[in-house]
Amino acid sequence: MNTTNNRMELTALLYALKLTQTKYKNEQCVIKSDSAYCVNMFNNWIYNWNQNNWTRPKNQSIENLDLVKQIWEYCKLEWPNFVVEKVPGHSGLIGNELADGLSTNNHKKINEILKKYDKNYDEKDFFDLQQKIWYNFNN
Repeated sequence: MNTTNNRMELTALLYALKLTQTKYKNEQCVIKSDSAYCVNMFNNWIYNWNQNNWTRPKNQSIENLDLVKQIWEYCKLEWPNFVVEKVPGHSGLIGNELADGLSTNNHKKINEILKKYDKNYDEKDFFDLQQKIWYNFNN
């Protein structure tokens, strides 16, 4: 797969935003990310980019513009039920640690995290979880 870290971070953010409007549409949601790029893009830069016809200062192009424009659709919601917050990476936040383990196919890390929180896990569960995430995101 030919991708970048930032592209995958944006993909994860887009998936979380999609969930706020489907599975969690009646709840207030806090989307936490350790990606300064994602958090700054969502909370600040995207508004200027939109006003400047999807360009950065000095007419520079925006990377991952296809994903950024999809994320913009959520920024335009009149009554959003979510916020996006920055969290420190590798600080023991279980959701963040699991996301990191999933994104890097690190079975050992996932196993250690889940054991720490008394969760049962085997390799089949890992692949099932990955498939569910990608299926839900793409459908």
